[in-house]
Amino acid sequence: MEELKQAVKSFLAWKSIVDDKVALNLDAYQSNQAEGKRKSGLDTIKLRLPETFVWILTPYQEVGSSDVQWDESKMNGSNQEAYLSRVLKKLTSQSQLYNDFASFELRINLDRIPLWRGDNVSVRQLREDFAKSPLKASCTMILLRSNSEST
Repeated sequence: MEELKQAVKSFLAWKSIVDDKVALNLDAYQSNQAEGKRKSGLDTIKLRLPETFVWILTPYQEVGSSDVQWDESKMNGSNQEAYLSRVLKKLTSQSQLYNDFASFELRINLDRIPLWRGDNVSVRQLREDFAKSPLKASCTMILLRSNSEST
């Protein structure tokens, strides 16, 4: 973490110099040198981020429980791969993130949550039920997307 902090401090210092090059009356050589140091600082930050932040913390709730629990998993993959890409791949492989839900998968997941009141439930009611829990709120988007795609 300390190495990342140092890289950010260095980058911000050189960025400030580049931004104020006119006020600082830098000549072309000094301006190019400052820009090179700024770029080098940014590259260092890009290298330090994946080395520093390797844990993914994912909130989840057991069905019927109001307690929020956290799943910890270590990120894998190459440091050359985009950071967000690595996180998304890991969460998808652990079935903690879904890009798409087929209608049967959606139904299976909804059946695990006591939402149904009889044979059907309105989308408005589902939205209200999901809104009661912050961890269920993201499913509302899936529901709405799934509903709009079926029309």
